[in-house]
Amino acid sequence: MGLFVVFLFYFLIYSANGRLARSRGRSPIVWGIVTVIAFLLAQGILGTIYVGAVYKGAMNPQSLAAFIQANPLSALMIVLLGMGGVLAVRFYLERSGPPKR
Repeated sequence: MGLFVVFLFYFLIYSANGRLARSRGRSPIVWGIVTVIAFLLAQGILGTIYVGAVYKGAMNPQSLAAFIQANPLSALMIVLLGMGGVLAVRFYLERSGPPKR
């Protein structure tokens, strides 16, 4: 799972959002950092909502960790929900024009 997330970060941050930011006249490093933050926020918020909706058991860290380990598709779903933040940044970059000076 870890290698998948690293590949996802590289592909979406550098290949997609970094190049798009550069083509819009913005700093790709800054927008790469914004993309990582958006990924983590979306993964945290949407992952919490997803686990709260799907998991029906005791809400303590040990039980939740056991649930995630027993259901690898839930872990993958949480990572893919984090993609919503990456896509939100991409949407913003596509809609924005060059920076105003």
